[in-house]
Amino acid sequence: TDKIGGFYPSDQIVIGARPGTGKTAEIIQKMTDFCDPVLNPFYQDKLMILYDSWEMGAWRNVLRMISREGSVPVKELLDHAKALEEERFNRLILLANKFKNYPIFISTQPLTVTKWLETKKKIQGKYPHKYIVNCFDHTRLILKSEESKEEEKLTALMWAGVELKNNFNMINIFLSQL
Repeated sequence: TDKIGGFYPSDQIVIGARPGTGKTAEIIQKMTDFCDPVLNPFYQDKLMILYDSWEMGAWRNVLRMISREGSVPVKELLDHAKALEEERFNRLILLANKFKNYPIFISTQPLTVTKWLETKKKIQGKYPHKYIVNCFDHTRLILKSEESKEEEKLTALMWAGVELKNNFNMINIFLSQL
């Protein structure tokens, strides 16, 4: 964020890095920052984040949000052999309730580029006064349609993002493994 100066309507950012370097953790941080009324008062009640996370279930992403914000490792949250102290548990419940009010919508169903684009346009049409932020985790998981190579598939996705940002001022953040 320091290097790019934040995100603005019609931005399209691609973050590429090797597996396990924190791309998903970074996007989860960005999504919660977008929703924070102190950090982003401009977007208050005007924001919708559409998070395409086809690698893991929605519940795991929410768990990662709570883990990060509560400074409790996910493994510790899921450890059935070690109970959380009541005070810590209650604090995590408060965090979970805070996230419940965030306008983050998680999709876990892989789509083709064409279907992904149509879906985003349909949502924008239904909510024309919302600023939409598309967060796409693991671009390589987009389904093939007519593309014969992975490079063609990713290029088609980038062009779909350009169409959304240019025509609807959407912010697109794409994460890709190298």
